[in-house]
Amino acid sequence: MDKCIYFDKLYEQLSCKGLIIPQFVQYNGEYSEYCRYLEINTDIWDSVIREYGNSFNNVIFINCKKNILMNKCFFNNVNKKTARAAVYFSLLCCILDYCLDHGSSAQKEEAAIKLKYDHWSHYFIDFGKCKDNSVIDMLFYETALGMKEIKEKNNVKYGNILHLMKQTAAAELYVSDNTNNAFSEYKILSKSILFVQAASELATGCQSMLETQAKAILAMGKAFAFIDDICDHFEDRMTGQQNILEGLIEQHGIDTALSLAADEISNCLETVKIYTDPSFYSLVMKEIHDWCLNCPELRERILLYGKYNDNSKM
Repeated sequence: MDKCIYFDKLYEQLSCKGLIIPQFVQYNGEYSEYCRYLEINTDIWDSVIREYGNSFNNVIFINCKKNILMNKCFFNNVNKKTARAAVYFSLLCCILDYCLDHGSSAQKEEAAIKLKYDHWSHYFIDFGKCKDNSVIDMLFYETALGMKEIKEKNNVKYGNILHLMKQTAAAELYVSDNTNNAFSEYKILSKSILFVQAASELATGCQSMLETQAKAILAMGKAFAFIDDICDHFEDRMTGQQNILEGLIEQHGIDTALSLAADEISNCLETVKIYTDPSFYSLVMKEIHDWCLNCPELRERILLYGKYNDNSKM
């Protein structure tokens, strides 16, 4: 299918489901307050931006706020150490994903090595010191500080998080392997869902989620998986990376596939709305909208068809 036609259809489906916000204002100043509250290491932050680019600012901003709002919504308190560690873990996963998908040959090789059990177990099981001065290893080390606290106070939850992290690494390597011709919807979805579950369990520290809260996190991860894949559909086809939309197109055709994907996102967000509070739900909606804005073809249509107030530089 022609790329322009695809994104016209995608924009229409997302708009019909209320997933495109026609007017949106971003205030980075507000997000900075959450970063200061969690005491994010500015040296690591600067190193991330210097090595991987300004887009990773948003990963830090939104995850600081999300981890704080999640804890307040679920438990009415915040463990700074584990909420901060979860920010570092989210940043780590996003960087590794970026390296595997878009990095140089050296970055791809480094990411593949550091996703293997022998590497991450040094931090998350042995709680060892940094193996080197790379940004990636600094993030492993900072994440492990939160893991260690959970292990000391709730060993069962620590074991669950460790299992989720192991599955997340395996799913990331599976999906990024463009020599793998075996399509697996479960593993493609797992890449995003397991990452969100692991980060959320880490962010909430030693406290255990209720079943309804776990449902909200699962739904959030599934919504992120679908919005990511429908935005990256053409790019993934070029690189040979597996994409959940491919299976839907094969079964139903492009129009129905996009409609089903948009429905899935909408239903997942409704679950988040039911089981969380307005502040947390609004932030998740913003994250979905940011995904659309970060896709150049969708952003072009949002600016063209919607009344969008772009104050992203504020």
